[in-house]
Amino acid sequence: MRRTLRRRLGGAAAAVIVILGGPAAGIASAAPPPPTAFVDGTESMPPPPTGAKAERLATLNAEPPTIESAGDISATVVTHTVWTRIVADEEWRSFYGTAWATEAQKRVESADNALFTEFGIDFRNFFTGTWTTSPNSARSICNILQELTGGIGLGDADVVSGFTNNAMSGSSHGCADGNHEVVHLHGSTTAQRVYQVWVTVQHEYSHFFGAPDRYPDPNNLHTNDVMEDHYNFPSIWCTQAGYNDWGIVNSNRAKYG
Repeated sequence: MRRTLRRRLGGAAAAVIVILGGPAAGIASAAPPPPTAFVDGTESMPPPPTGAKAERLATLNAEPPTIESAGDISATVVTHTVWTRIVADEEWRSFYGTAWATEAQKRVESADNALFTEFGIDFRNFFTGTWTTSPNSARSICNILQELTGGIGLGDADVVSGFTNNAMSGSSHGCADGNHEVVHLHGSTTAQRVYQVWVTVQHEYSHFFGAPDRYPDPNNLHTNDVMEDHYNFPSIWCTQAGYNDWGIVNSNRAKYG
């Protein structure tokens, strides 16, 4: 099914799906611990920063989306394409109006920039469509993920990315399980909203490749990174022995192709 999809969407060579591929040439790899399965409902992340700190982070870490092409990466690094079905609920669409699809797509491209640079992982938009969340009452993001998973199938895509502005409860603004993930629109200014959403997408995409949540870390044993505090440490994956998030993602980078 996916071999047909790749031929239809740009003529890329047919790919064999490999779950645990070996390291690509040119990428150093430590021996990572086995991936930790992520279980729906256990998402643990720090609350988003507020006020002046959030605005400063948004300014310092703005990530313009890059649409990757074959010429953007070293020939020695294999590109692993992840075909992504992007859907947005009625609250997201109402908030952004006619720009709703572009706003969702740009979060995906911003989120995969460092994944592409570090691991050759390239999230590509297969289909952008609508999705309905109901009711619009305060719910946890992982509860909304259950609705996404139950209502939106993969089709010919590898993963589903859901974008929502449904009423929220709790501090977590993203959740992933299996091949589905969902993120919530958050932030009080345009800059904050763009930044805080794409770094959350990046955190959730890392779950797809086996990286576990690291927050909270009361014993300070894990170096701050995307999996512990994605707001303050975007695009950095820990390489510390025993907590090697970079190694975990790298060992699973060929999961989808």
